Amino acid sequence: MYAFNDDTEDMSKKMKAGSYNTMDLDKNLLSGLTRMGYKIPTPVQRKTLPVALAGMDVVCMARTGSGKTAAFLIPMLQKFTTHDSTAGVRGMMQLGVQWIGF
Repeated sequence: MYAFNDDTEDMSKKMKAGSYNTMDLDKNLLSGLTRMGYKIPTPVQRKTLPVALAGMDVVCMARTGSGKTAAFLIPMLQKFTTHDSTAGVRGMMQLGVQWIGF
């Protein structure tokens, strides 16, 4: 779950003033983010990306449009840049769905 230790706290502090360049992302992933118009991480991304990139689980709640999906996908795409021939499922996304009964 969402937990901070000294290492993740240091990563979060480093990102506060930074951009995606400070996260040691794969150059192709960083190039794609730039082409898509991503310049600086949103507040939710600044808090969660260092934790997720360190391989820990993250649970977050934030309003619509806050960057939660990118905060989830960027670490997943970063992990996909390495090849592992023994791996089975390498990523899974669970989407919340609201059902409204009439």
